[in-house]
Amino acid sequence: MNLFTHKALKYLSGRVLGFILRVTYPSNVNLGTMGKISFKARVLFDKKAQILIGNSFNLSRFTELQSRGRLVIGDNFTLNEYSRVIALGEIKIGSNVTIARFVSILDHDHLYDELKNRIANDYLIENISIGSNVWIGDKVTILKGVSIGDNVIVGANSVVVNDVSSGAIVAGIPARVIKKRL
Repeated sequence: MNLFTHKALKYLSGRVLGFILRVTYPSNVNLGTMGKISFKARVLFDKKAQILIGNSFNLSRFTELQSRGRLVIGDNFTLNEYSRVIALGEIKIGSNVTIARFVSILDHDHLYDELKNRIANDYLIENISIGSNVWIGDKVTILKGVSIGDNVIVGANSVVVNDVSSGAIVAGIPARVIKKRL
């Protein structure tokens, strides 16, 4: 199989996967038009969960969207390789958002059972909100309860544990404002 045919097959596989999700699970998955899903991307959801994605999205290979609650994503969304968005409660992501490689967005933590000195089988869940026109750099982790405004840049290797106001550039562990955009 030559390279052109292989690329065409990957593109077709992504379109077919999107079509299968739309037709098979119409109450769980609503995908906009002009979306691409790599044939190596994973889209997972429970019976009562919802995944809603706007127009012009791209889920690269080895990415994961998972919902046990509600995952809402706007138009012009890109999720790059090895990144994951996992919503046990609710995660909302605006339009024109690009997520780089190796990013984790998690709206939950495992509860720890101190009496048994082990991780419990339950979660502490707090919703996440990410505005529009946001760029999230490589290896960023966004944790539960965070709200990120519009026009934000999150620098590589950051861990976002607090809210980020619109127009901010944040970086570090934990992420803090290093500059305000004009």
